[in-house]
This record gives sequence, C-alpha cells and structure tokens, in this order.
Amino acid sequence: MSGGIGEVLLSLLSYPVLICSIIVFVASISYLIARRKTNKTIIKIILIITSVIAVAIIAFFIFMVIVSGNSHPEVPPVAGENISESEGEDNITTVMPPPPNTRQPSIIVNDTYYFTTGLSVNVEVSEGDYLGRVNSTVPLSEIPLENGQSNYAAEGAPYAIHEDGIIVLINERWILFETWDDELVRDYVNH
Repeated sequence: MSGGIGEVLLSLLSYPVLICSIIVFVASISYLIARRKTNKTIIKIILIITSVIAVAIIAFFIFMVIVSGNSHPEVPPVAGENISESEGEDNITTVMPPPPNTRQPSIIVNDTYYFTTGLSVNVEVSEGDYLGRVNSTVPLSEIPLENGQSNYAAEGAPYAIHEDGIIVLINERWILFETWDDELVRDYVNH
C-alpha cells in the first residue's frame, strides 16, 4: 500500500461520490422520518450509520474544497495576456495558445512571416538592438500583409533578432517568433 489512507480519502473526492452521499443521506433521513413508528431497531441503526457516513463524506468534500482554495479547475489564461510562471530549459517560459477561431499570431519582418512559438525567452535586449517596432496591427482573425505589421503584438511593440528567429516584446516579455516552411506559409496566407 504505497499511498496510505490519505490517498484513499483523496480518491473519495469526486462529484459522483458527493452526489451519491447527498442522495443516501436525504433518502435515509426521509425514510427514518416517514416510518419512525414502524421501523425495527436494527433498520434504524443501519440507516443512522449510513447517514453518518454520508455526512462524513460530504464534510470531507467541503473540507478539501476549502483547503484547496476552490472547487473548479484553474481556467487557462488568454493567449499572450498571462504567461506561465514555470521555466524550462534555456530560460524559456510557455505562453498559452491563442483562442479558437483566430489566425496564427504572426508578424512580417523584412518580407518574411514569423509565427509565435508560444515561448517567452528571458533575455535582455537594449533599445539599440531593436530591429524595429510594430508599425500597424490587424485583428487576430486576419493575416498581416506588410512589413512591421502584426496580428498579435500591439502597435509600437519592439522586435529584435534572436538566434532562433525574431523576438517581440508582448506584455513585458520577449515572445519568440519563428519562420515556417514556404509551403506552410503559402497555405496560411491563401487559406
């Protein structure tokens, strides 16, 4: 038995178990009240024990929700607005992917499309190293069509060359953008 009693108790923490416990509790109490004069003592004892167990499970569930701080899983952040705080190798941090029904976040620099990798690169870039700034934007549902235009970064956001592509300053983080194979770019632009 590797996990012990704590693991067994945590396995009880599920909505179906909670719902069943509530149903058992309500049914037991209702039966005891409705048939209080005709029940045999042994049936009353079994129903009371069942009710106590159901209340204990409900209380455990409520306690775990309070201890964990919420009852629902964390909602992922919107693309580019919130950046994961966990850093991987090479000081790279993952950025959440864009919401559905949008185009791939991109920017055109020197007649080349660059597409977000979803990675935040922790580097120091001085203003003298900027290759340029985003001079116009289009909605994320559209494709940039001219140099310095982006459908993701704000107008005026600086961008610079990085060993793996282009980095763009978004929400005070340098986000890595890379080129795609020419055929993929054609499909993207013509889609």
